[in-house]
Amino acid sequence: EYSTALFEHQNELADAALYDTLANETGVEATAFTTCRADPAIATQIETDAAEALRIDVKTQPNLVLWHNAGAMELIDGYVNMSYVESALADELNSND
Repeated sequence: EYSTALFEHQNELADAALYDTLANETGVEATAFTTCRADPAIATQIETDAAEALRIDVKTQPNLVLWHNAGAMELIDGYVNMSYVESALADELNSND
């Protein structure tokens, strides 16, 4: 619910109070939320993920990144149904044989 609320309010993300408001409205446990937001390791992981997204040219949400055994990357913008994911993973696993 929280991630959905963030998406619905994506034009307001500069408002620092929004995060706590949405957490409260969606039932996120306040102490855990505050602890998580204050954790430098979490901030570092977010920064690392954001840098990687820029590096591989992610432009949309949702998206799916498939790393193939040969090292190639496939970036799929937009919604991908689970049957596609299962098929792609099966193909990749079978390519190892």
